[in-house]
Amino acid sequence: MAGAAGTAAIYATYARRVLVGGLLVEMDSDKFIPMIDSKTTVIHGELGKLKKYHLYFIVRDGITMYCKTMSPLSIMPSIEVEKIDTGGVIKL
Repeated sequence: MAGAAGTAAIYATYARRVLVGGLLVEMDSDKFIPMIDSKTTVIHGELGKLKKYHLYFIVRDGITMYCKTMSPLSIMPSIEVEKIDTGGVIKL
């Protein structure tokens, strides 16, 4: 397997924690989903205590893009994350 998607598949399909930081670009799902192809590594996790939000992350040209939704998107994530630590960067 070649590329980031292959590397992610080799190492893990489930991660305990992801720490979010750096340059983040929030996108609406109608713009986010078309950016995903078979080579894209998609990281998914949930955030929130009372209200659960689904967060999806991809990286393009060194920039992390994410989509925040109340319900799951119709895409298959490459990696499921148990805990997302945004350090307060992503507001719910």
